[in-house]
Amino acid sequence: MKLKGMFAAAILAALLFAGTAGAKAQSSPNSIAYVGRDVAILRTTAGYPSVLSRINRFYERMVDTFTDFHGTMRRSDFHIVALPNGERNIMARNRLILTVTNADARSYRTSTSELARRWLRGFAATLPQAQPMPSAF
Repeated sequence: MKLKGMFAAAILAALLFAGTAGAKAQSSPNSIAYVGRDVAILRTTAGYPSVLSRINRFYERMVDTFTDFHGTMRRSDFHIVALPNGERNIMARNRLILTVTNADARSYRTSTSELARRWLRGFAATLPQAQPMPSAF
């Protein structure tokens, strides 16, 4: 149990470092940035109290995902699931990463499927680089 806690702490530190390093290149305070690249810019709250709380929930999900999969993620682990209401879930294996809502798509003047593909490409390209390096534990 202690080892799992240490592993989760290492993943959180890696995600925060990657997010902080990427924040230098952020084009918006509402962006999720990794490895110096905006991965997604959230313009709507999608039912959360604020955009910031939605971004925080994204980071919580990523820590959980990295922990559950022992810090190993590949580009091929990411995919999109269409929902009955037209929205799209961006998934890492079987874990929800972020929902692309109809309001998100309207704010970008595009479809949910196109916006989901755009954000998916960003997640798949950058998040595997943000995972912690293997340790001697």
